[in-house]
Amino acid sequence: MGVGSEELGANPFQVTRAYVCREASRLVPTNTRGLPEGFYRSDLLSVACVLDRRSADEIINPTARKSGPAPTAESVAGRVFHQDDILILDERVLKGAYVPLSYDEGYPTLPDGRPFWSQLDFEPPESYAAFRAYLDQGTKGHRELFRLADRKDIQMLVQGVKMQDAALLDPSLVPKLHLLEAPEVPTTRDPLDPPEEELQTVQVERMLPGDVSLSLSDAKGKKLQAVTAELREWFLMYHWGLRAQAHDLFFLQSTQSRRQRLGLALDDNTYVKSTTLMKKLMGYMDGDDIMVPGSKNDDGIARFWAEMTPKTAIDMMEKLQRMQRVALGLPAASPALPSDQGLPLTEQQRLEQKSGRGALPAEADDEETGMSDDERMKRIAALVAAARSRKSAAS
Repeated sequence: MGVGSEELGANPFQVTRAYVCREASRLVPTNTRGLPEGFYRSDLLSVACVLDRRSADEIINPTARKSGPAPTAESVAGRVFHQDDILILDERVLKGAYVPLSYDEGYPTLPDGRPFWSQLDFEPPESYAAFRAYLDQGTKGHRELFRLADRKDIQMLVQGVKMQDAALLDPSLVPKLHLLEAPEVPTTRDPLDPPEEELQTVQVERMLPGDVSLSLSDAKGKKLQAVTAELREWFLMYHWGLRAQAHDLFFLQSTQSRRQRLGLALDDNTYVKSTTLMKKLMGYMDGDDIMVPGSKNDDGIARFWAEMTPKTAIDMMEKLQRMQRVALGLPAASPALPSDQGLPLTEQQRLEQKSGRGALPAEADDEETGMSDDERMKRIAALVAAARSRKSAAS
């Protein structure tokens, strides 16, 4: 095993803690959902756990790396590093910084049971507040750190952290940092006054010495870059990407589950209502005055049958025939196929059945019964007269 960074110098491989956290996160195994099985605490990682820094070519092709002793201060000082280099980290440090996640509840949870997207024990309140704003971006579109850095509240969070750090190093720096903040401009302005941006620039330049005066646009650009860089460090050190992915998966699953429950409740309510209405309709047809008052006429005959016209009776009979055929698993408007009669289907008949070409028009019902229109009308009229006579005899 190589030597640690503390033996080579403070930061011989020219890395940051965020860089170390990014490389450590790549070593975490993932499950079938693409979510991590755990994470590394950034407060327990430092640049001192870096044993070596190698290019991707040296990792893929070990022969490309020159054989020799472990890195020394002289050999490391003369090396040229690249942004896409891969870090070799101390496994002992990684093992001590690893925190496993649990999926017993269907989503990743911390050892204390809180969701993975909750505030981490080692996460500052400012970073967690910015992370919550980062999560909210996903409800309105894509998440982007650059757009997040342009928000005033996020800039205040980041500046507050930096001012605290500066106060710890040198309390005398705090007043100078406040000088870089542009003063507020009154909301009520005279139309003859110069534009707001020019006024702010003049005020800032008056407050700063002449040799360090900056234009408002340059100061805003540098300020935005600094805030974005700080957010990127928070993104890597506190696993924003993985936590946002876990949050989105849980949100989608909970939303789908809720929609399914609402759908089942709606289906159940629809079934109950339709069953109740069906009973009332049958009571009206049977002339049940108790269930449906007024379902009988003055002669004591059910209004449904007494007021039914021949045309309505014919339409009702056709619909009932279709309902009977569907209940038996037959086509509603065509005769039974050979397979329904117990006969084997030919290949051509199977193809026609799948494509729907085997269905016949509605007129096939008339041909199947073998009756003409006049015969059908006489039969319906006889059925209606018989029903009326039975109702009269019953009353």
